[in-house]
Amino acid sequence: MSIDQVSPDSTISREAWRKKVEQARERAERARQEAASRPREAPPARPSAAQVATERVLNDETLQTGDIVATDKGLFVLRGRSDDGGLILQPLPRQR
Repeated sequence: MSIDQVSPDSTISREAWRKKVEQARERAERARQEAASRPREAPPARPSAAQVATERVLNDETLQTGDIVATDKGLFVLRGRSDDGGLILQPLPRQR
């Protein structure tokens, strides 16, 4: 809108303008109440220290065949790497 054009809101009466403002406030209040009544999503669970350590060891490029790998799922022997670079792990028997 250029400076020489008149805004449609400038031609309405003061009472009509107040009514529009009040309606806008009511809509905003309803929207606020609706948003407050919706349950909030729980934040994503933070990984445990064991999960973080497992992720770190599984991404370790210095691992070599025969290395023992401790994860949150137990102990494994690294048998090599697959064609896509993934680790080939063999579980170690659990000691009683």
